[in-house]
This record gives sequence, C-alpha cells and structure tokens, in this order.
Amino acid sequence: MAPYKYTQLGRENEEIRLLSLMPGARDDDIFMHIFHVPLIIPILETSEIKRLSLEELQRTLPDNMYAMKTIDGRYIFKHRNGNPNSWDHPDPNLDRALYDLPKHRNFAENKPKYEALSYVWGSTENPDTAHVLGEALSTIQIGASLAVALRQLRYKDKPRILWIDSICINQNDIPERSHEIGRMRNIFSFADQTIIWLGEEADDSTSALFTIQHFAGQVEYIGGGLVAYNPGTKLLEWRHSNFHLPYDTKTWSSIRALFQRPWFSRVWVLQEALLGDQGSSVQCGNTCIPFTALRKAMLVLGRKVTTPSDIRSQLLSYSPGVLPESMRELPELLRWAKHRNCSDPRDKIYGVLGLVSPLIAEGITCDYSVPVAEVYKSAVLSYIIVTKRLHLLQHCQLIQIFGDGPSWVPNWSFEDRNIMIGIVLGRYAAGSSSAATLYRAPNTLEVTGVFFTRVTSVKTKYSGNARETFQAIRKWEPEGLNSRDYIAGGSLIDAFLETIYQGRTKERYPGLRIPHSWELRRSYLEAVDKDNEDRDAILNYVYGLNFGAMAFITTEKGYMGIGPPGVEEGDYVCVLLGTELPMILRPTPSGEFLVVGSYFIHGLMDGEALLGPIPSPWKTELYRRKDSGYSTHFVKPNEKTLDDPRLPPLSSEWIEVNRDDGPWPISKSFFKNVVTGEMMDSDPRMLPQALVERGVELRKFKLI
Repeated sequence: MAPYKYTQLGRENEEIRLLSLMPGARDDDIFMHIFHVPLIIPILETSEIKRLSLEELQRTLPDNMYAMKTIDGRYIFKHRNGNPNSWDHPDPNLDRALYDLPKHRNFAENKPKYEALSYVWGSTENPDTAHVLGEALSTIQIGASLAVALRQLRYKDKPRILWIDSICINQNDIPERSHEIGRMRNIFSFADQTIIWLGEEADDSTSALFTIQHFAGQVEYIGGGLVAYNPGTKLLEWRHSNFHLPYDTKTWSSIRALFQRPWFSRVWVLQEALLGDQGSSVQCGNTCIPFTALRKAMLVLGRKVTTPSDIRSQLLSYSPGVLPESMRELPELLRWAKHRNCSDPRDKIYGVLGLVSPLIAEGITCDYSVPVAEVYKSAVLSYIIVTKRLHLLQHCQLIQIFGDGPSWVPNWSFEDRNIMIGIVLGRYAAGSSSAATLYRAPNTLEVTGVFFTRVTSVKTKYSGNARETFQAIRKWEPEGLNSRDYIAGGSLIDAFLETIYQGRTKERYPGLRIPHSWELRRSYLEAVDKDNEDRDAILNYVYGLNFGAMAFITTEKGYMGIGPPGVEEGDYVCVLLGTELPMILRPTPSGEFLVVGSYFIHGLMDGEALLGPIPSPWKTELYRRKDSGYSTHFVKPNEKTLDDPRLPPLSSEWIEVNRDDGPWPISKSFFKNVVTGEMMDSDPRMLPQALVERGVELRKFKLI
C-alpha cells in the first residue's frame, strides 16, 4: 500500500489540515481521512451585555465586600467581616451576565469544528501504521504513543475530528512546518477543546486524577499567590499551606507518578494546554478531568509546606508555566522552558510564543532553517525593542556561550541548576529605569549604565551535598566576620549571610515564610561551632538556595556578591539601565565587553549605584504585587510607599497613571507627559539625561 502523499496547504485562505478519525473497537486498525479547511481568524459573536472588569465590579459592592479573580477567570466575592465566600453578587437584581464567566466562547459559523490533541511524541522506534482513506487507500506511519492515544480516543459509532501536529503538519516540509508553528496560537485557541493525553491508565492514575479534581474543588487560586476556599466547600482549612491533607502514602505515590509522566517534561505541551478553552481536559486511559482542576491543584499543592518535598519541588519548578496570564512574562517562560525537553532547541523559543505578548511574538519569525543562535538572538532583540528592558541578559552565562555567538544572547538549550533567587523574586538594582540600547548588526549590542567596581577575588563552589556546600561557604568567610562593619552599612556577618542567601530573608520579604536574618545568623554560628538541632535545617536552606555551581566574589570597594561561575579577577561590576540585578562584564582588548552573568551584590540591589544609599530611617521591603512578581517598597516607621525617597519630585510635565494595554499581561505603572501625551513605563527621573544632570556617571558598553 502506497504511503500517504501530502498536498500543499493553501496559504491564501489560511488552510490547516484536520483528520477525521474513523470509529472502531479498541484493537482495530486505525483509519482516518485527512482534509483541508480554512482557519481564518473566526468572528467572536459578541453579547449585548459586556462583562464588568474587576475594578468596575468592585464599585458595585458595599464597603464590607470585595471581589477577586480566580485562576479560571471567575469572580469570587469575599466579606471583610468573615462571612462565607460566594459566587453570587450581593445584589440579586444585578444581571449575572455582568460578572459570570461565559461557559464557552461563541464563534460565528465560519469556524471549523475540531479538537486539538496535546501529547508526547515519544520514541520513533517501532512505529505503527494508520490507514488514510481517499481516492486510493494509503498509509502513514505514526508513533507508538500516538497510536495508543488514537485507539483510546476514537468513538465506537462516529468519526472524531482532530488536529494533531505530527499528522496535520508535513514534518518533512520545513517551510510548511515553520509557517504552521507560527500559527499555533490560533490553532489551539480556536479548537473546540484541547485533549491533554497523559497516556494509558497506570500507577493508580485514576485515583490520582480524581483526588486532584476533588482537591481542586475545595480551593481557589487567586492572582498574586493568594489561595481562597471554594464557596461550595465545607473543608475550609484545606486552603492553608500548613494544613495536612488526609492522603495516605498510596495516594501521594499515585500523584507523584502522575506528575512524573513525560507530558510534564516537554516544552510544547504548555501552550497547547493553556491556549485551549475552559473545556480542555486531561485524560489518562478512560479517565478525564478538566485541565483547570489540574492546573489549580498544581499551583496550590506546590505552595503547601505539607506536600511531600519531592512532589512540591516538582510542582514549584513547573508553576511559572501554569500561572495565570497576568503573571506570565517571557523571561519567566524561557526560564521554565530551559528545563523542559524538546527535539529541536529552537523550540525553547517557538514552544512558548503563543503565551507571550503578540507584540513580542511578531518580532520572532518561526523558521527552522535559521541557526539556533539567531533564533535566540531574535527573541532577545524583540523583547528589548518592545519592553525596553534587559531582563533576558540576566539569563546569560559566559561559560554557556554559543560558539562564536554574542555573549549577550543566553543559551536556553543548555540546562543547568544555577538559579539566581534574586531574579525570581525581583530586585531594584537599576531602579525603575528603561534600557538605553543600540543594536549594531550582526552581533553588537550597545547598552548604557554605570561601572561600579572591579572583581578582586573569586571563590567557586561546585555541585555537592549540603555539608560540602556548607564547608565551601566556610572558606568564603571574610576576615573579621564577627567584628567588622560592611562597606554598605550593617555588620559584616549580616552582609555575608544576606549575600549567601541572595537577600532572601524575612526582613526583605515580610510576606514569605522564610527565616529572619537574626535566625540565620544564630543558626549559622551554632552550625560553625557544633552539631545542633538547627544544623540540618540551616544546611538544607543554604543548599536549597545555591543550586549547582556558584561563585563568591569580593570587589575593590569591599562589596561581596554571589552568582554563577565563570567570573574572573578584573571583571567589571556594572549596573545597566533596564535591569533588576548587577551585571558582571569582562573588558576585551578591543574595548568591547563580554557578558559574564548577573550577580547578587549586597549593597547594590536597591539602586545604590545610580541613586546612592537609602537615607535613614528608610529601608526597603519587597511585597508581592497583586498580579505578578514583587515590587520594592520604601518603609520607615508609620509609612510605606512605592516612591523612592532619593528621587526628586516629578516635574509638572509628568503624571503617574495606570494602564493595562502594554506589552505585558500585567497592569503596570506608567508616566504620562501632559504636554506631549507621551507614555512610558519607566520613571522619567531615571532617563539617562536626568541621571547625568544629577551627576551620575553613565557610560556606554558595547557588548559582543
């Protein structure tokens, strides 16, 4: 029987391929019909009643109530006086269409009906044969994992219309493959539902799925990490992070096995799942649950300190990908993708494009004929152009550079365990500034910032267990640890420990369940002297913060820092406009610079290199924003503000406003020029000209 021959998709009417999976019994051969249909962006039928925004809805509530938005997009009503949560507005006469989440998107008749399949391709060995119906019967080779899925998913009495990437895209036609990959956002967004196929029933997966669905029915995940109880539950305490769930070892083992399935290790599947409608389902064997339940459970279980540590660690590593849209940005998605699997390294970028701002995605052309380094470079440049931020440069490590590629382009295909906690939790090294850059093709990026000091010593720790890590840190201790003061203020030992912990202390993050600096200091000193009950805890905490290899540095000015290896004596410590962390740059004989990596430098994390020290009695604390990440607050007795006390007042030409239509999925503070109408998402007092006028010695760095 002849192999199936693909016919060209019609570009002029945006055709896609679909397959009609013929009905059959479990062990029957697989038969299908492959056909083309146009997928022009369908028209969404609009309701006469427009759903209120969260802010608009809040204005309809009495003072003793407020509304929040769940991860599923529903509005939940909470009472300030402790009355039960509710899905119902207190005014029974308010039309529910003003606040209820529509059950389905209503498209006009021009949208084709189909379901999209999200699955793991698996091994190409031992392929199966599917029969393609047409003018003449032909065959197509499919992977063993897909064959299992199709035999499980087909109906017994009627065809099922599916879109499946390995069949509906001609994988041997590189131009078509590149073009169709660029359409993934539309293909999955406009499917009637996405079927997430995890595989056959095994390891008590049915019990795991039902347990997850039941747990998800008791809790609601709110933006900003808040967990509420579901209005219909009687198990109110299940939402608490320290509550022990009534699950036995067997139940946890089944949940562990479920999350260890290959689907959770792949890059592409994330956007396939998230772009689907509310009806998307997760299926193991014959058992299905809503994807929204799985997603909610992953986020909440990952934050419960009573979840078994290995499961919790896995869920925490996955959570940046499944956060609400309001909490997903390209740097976080690429850090997530770096630790996921794909067959082509370009897919580290292409596999998340459907989840980022269309403005950023438009600057990245899906083309599998383009070298990997060029694809990664296009992602960096598009992000810089749209956001005016250098956050992606904070992913760079010189020891992972692409051959002769530029050092300012991260190598997302290189998996490592060097994770900077400071990046994850957000800092303020360059204040609320935007990047001032100039790209010179092919490989030079000119950036603006300040040179602060040089590296004078480097001590490196490589992978090891907690005790080996602790012994390495002991060798980093500066002279006079318990008697001297630090150059940027405070005691040397507190500065040393805050450097080791990358600022992750209760004083910096009051809302997190982490130790105070005095607790770390006490435990560290006791661990130095002898074994005690706190020793294992302190060792594990240190080890948990410093994954893999790390380097500890000191500088000419006496500052201390920590970050990934590769730094050398003589490297520059710089703060570049548009970054969150100090950067280590290496001068070259030609006067250009290589990006070594981003570092936590104690005393430079709060804008000191650009604005000077924070005046007493002010100090900084970081609080989780309502929608995403952390923001720096300036605190003194009886006052807490986002306004930096080191900045002069805004000129009369500028006012601060809020808007949510920028290139980020989150609401940000913007500044508007009342004379010209110009809008910017950085503080005009942090523009290069304004900084220079206040005496800041800015310089340009040509990165190669």
